Parts: sequence; structure tokens; C-alpha cells
Amino acid sequence: MKKSTRGCNVFSVAFISLVLLLISCRKNSGQPTESITIDLSAYSTQSIESAIESVSAVDFKIDDSWIYLNTSSMTKTENSYAFLDKENGVLQIYDVDGHKKMSRSLFGRGPGEISNNIGVFFALNKDFYVYDAGNGVLMRYDENGKFISKWNSEDNIIDDYLYCIDRNKYVGLCTNRYNDSDEYVYVYDKDGKTIYTYLQLPHYLFDKRIKFGKTPNSYIYKDTVRFILPYDYNIYSVTENSLSVTYQFIPENPIPPSVLKNAEDVTSLNTLSKLVSGGYDFGFRNIFETDSYLFFDYSSKQSIKECMFDKRSRTLRVMPHPDKYYNKGMAENMSVDDVWQYLLYDISPIYCDGEFIYGRIYINTYEMLKDCSDKLDDRLLSLKNNLEDYIKANNITVGHVIILKIALSR
Repeated sequence: MKKSTRGCNVFSVAFISLVLLLISCRKNSGQPTESITIDLSAYSTQSIESAIESVSAVDFKIDDSWIYLNTSSMTKTENSYAFLDKENGVLQIYDVDGHKKMSRSLFGRGPGEISNNIGVFFALNKDFYVYDAGNGVLMRYDENGKFISKWNSEDNIIDDYLYCIDRNKYVGLCTNRYNDSDEYVYVYDKDGKTIYTYLQLPHYLFDKRIKFGKTPNSYIYKDTVRFILPYDYNIYSVTENSLSVTYQFIPENPIPPSVLKNAEDVTSLNTLSKLVSGGYDFGFRNIFETDSYLFFDYSSKQSIKECMFDKRSRTLRVMPHPDKYYNKGMAENMSVDDVWQYLLYDISPIYCDGEFIYGRIYINTYEMLKDCSDKLDDRLLSLKNNLEDYIKANNITVGHVIILKIALSR
């Protein structure tokens, strides 16, 4: 295990976390659970790829509408895959064998149609939910894309993100309540009435929409909504009647309180520049949680680190992103570890389920594997052959996305 001394850094992190917790809970009748500490300076020598059993292409049948998957969010029920292109509002649903069941644009003003401002997209039980962030309405569709119902809060509040955690409870997250409230979390009942509020926002975040990564820094895990705030080191969990810290990151290079204090009076871009130049640990993003693992990226010392935390052994694995882009001339000197590093760097995660991570790649990733054919282990060789067959069968060319399924060890 790699270790480093942090001295007064521990005090800084503890102080920030204590302040956030002390101001976090209003009308909170639930009991917080014990948080899990993740020390970012203490990580295992085990590699991320050692926890991967296999990687394979999902056998979707491709047609002209496949181009929308380049910018689509993904979710899944037991019987269907669904993709939603936020730029064009195109919803596409496939069965478990990869055959398309439906494709339609949701943009419009009719029943089941939404504005051109899509928030989160997720599945609950057998239904799909789309948050219309332009109108503050959560739309519900069945597994065939048929509109079922819509829901909005009693006060018509427009949240940044809105989730349903069961058929009767809804969680909204927002940095601007439009009603002089400075709390971030609202829990609503089935009629749209606010029943709980949590987490007073620090002044440096209020009314500033700051986002890191390609996916929302909030997600549903079982019966909770989990999220992390910009510049914070806690992943919070919201249930119907409680808010608690589930994971607490202990950074090696924490953000000084003075930088956050100054962030109140400057633009987000100025703060970001200060954080990057200072080499601080920040910008936690692309967070995905399976039954056994927590995945996330974060910035540190002007680089990005990809991390896997094993929830069972409480160990952290870290892989830095490559320091240069791959080119064919590098293949001769590549090792199998290098190939894995570039493969994991190329995969953009878009969904997780059980012990599976789904992500998208493009044909250049296959070309890299082909260039390095003599360096591949059994899992990489199987993936290369699988991609070769899939690309030929579907006439994949430059610009076509390929959806991969990563099976993790149990």
C-alpha cells in the first residue's frame, strides 16, 4: 500500500466535513448510517483490470438511428435496454436480444412530449423516467415507450435533477430554488408536497451550476439517491426520511478553505483555474456504483485518476489516465498493462447494473487491440475477436458507437 503523510491536511478535511454535516439536516427524522472512509493516498498495488472477468460487445442490431447513441444516456430494466439522446430527444428501446422495439423523438408539446431541456433518465421497476428540466416535470413511460403519466411538485419547482425512489416518493436536487431557499435536497410525496428538506448549500455553490464529468454526479442506488457536491469530499445518500454521508473521501491534496471562501466572489472558471494550478484533489465525476464496487474519476496534480473501490475489502485501486494519445507507432513497445490502460481510458461508462458496467467505445479502440494482438491476455484477445465479428456483422465504421459490457468479479 502506498502511504503519504498529510499533517494539517487531515484537519482541513475534517473541518470542512464537520461544517457540512452540522448544517446539513433540517427536519431530518432518520438516523444517519456509518460512512465509509476512502483514503485517496492509500491504494492497493492491485490493478483495476484484475477485477474484470470479461469485456464484450452487446449485440445490438444497428440501423440508421444508431447514430443517436453517440450522445445518449442509457438505462435498463429486466426486459429492455433504453437510450435517450439529450440533444435530439430521441428515445430508443431494445429488447434483451438487441432488437429495437421503438424509436421516437420526445420533443414537442403533446401528451408524453417534453421541452428540449432533458435532465436525468433512469429506470424504476419496469418503467422509464425522463426528467423535463425545462418544465420541472418527471415523465413516465412503459417498456415500449408508451407514455403513462407525469408528475411535478406542488409549488412547480424546477430542480436540476429529479428522481423517483419508489412509486410515492420523489427527490429533487437544485442549486437555485427560485424561492429564496438555500437548501439542496427536497423530498416530495406523491402529491408533490414537500415533506423534508436537507443540506444547506455552502455560499460558494448557491446559484452556480457546476458540473464535472459526462454523467450527473447523482444517481439511484437501490432505495436511495446518492450525490456529491462540487468541491466536496462526501457522497451523500437520501432516503424518504434521512440524509447521511455514505462515502467520505480523504484527499491527499485537499482544497484549502481559503480557496472555497474566495469562490463566493469569483466565477466558477476562476475557481477551477485555481484548483487545477494548485494540484488539489477535486472534480469527482463519472461515479458508478455496483453491488461490490464504487467507480469514480477525480483530478489531482494536473492529471485525472480512474479509481475502483472494493466495498467488501475496503481497498482502493487507482489507474492514472495515459499521458499521451495512442498511435500505431506505440504498439511495438506496449505491454499488456499498457493495453488495459488505454482500453479503460477509451471506455466511457454510461450505466451500471448488479456487477456489470456498460460503456461506449468507437472502432479506433478495436484498431488499437488489433495493433497489439501479440500483447493481449485471454480476456483482451476474446474482446478483440468479439469486436471483429461484431464490426463485420453490423458494418461498423468511423463514428459508430459500440456498447461494451464489463463483467466484474463477484
